[in-house]
Amino acid sequence: MGSCSGALSAIDFDFTMERLPDPKGDRVKIGMSGKFLPFKYYGAKGNEQALG
Repeated sequence: MGSCSGALSAIDFDFTMERLPDPKGDRVKIGMSGKFLPFKYYGAKGNEQALG
């Protein structure tokens, strides 16, 4: 996977959980899928604080 700078949207979101048997104790596998929302960088100008 490449580098990403953004957030996962919870508006259109799927969550899956699967129980996996294990001799040392059952485990849980979690999957999440949602729309990727990229961050926008607006850059600082002069003495202003950077936004985004």
